[in-house]
Amino acid sequence: MNTRKEPGLVWRFGRPVLWGVVTGGVVGALLLLVMALCMTTWDLPQATVTPMATAAVAIGAFASGLTAARLAQKQGLLLGALCGALLYALVWLTGLTRIGEMQAASVLIKWAILIASGAIGGIVGVNLRRKPL
Repeated sequence: MNTRKEPGLVWRFGRPVLWGVVTGGVVGALLLLVMALCMTTWDLPQATVTPMATAAVAIGAFASGLTAARLAQKQGLLLGALCGALLYALVWLTGLTRIGEMQAASVLIKWAILIASGAIGGIVGVNLRRKPL
């Protein structure tokens, strides 16, 4: 008689998504710090700020999807896209409180970039081989 319960849906997918979003946020923040250092060290034009910030957060979304998919070991596309969407929500809320309003075109572009980056990270995370113990 098996008395052990299977983990619920929230535990099976909520924990990997939470860890993924935390990992993606940390990676994105660290990359933003590195890029801010580059901006202060070299004389880069002001027009490079938005693409550099978007690239940093997209790499964070990739790391987020990768982490979530590695933990769940299945449904990488869905989990990665969900992590990308949650990271986008954090970026959007942060930008909304800081700037007050955002342009519609940049909102949609960043949304698509973060969801696609997270989904690609999820696909890669599921397909990575595990090292034998």
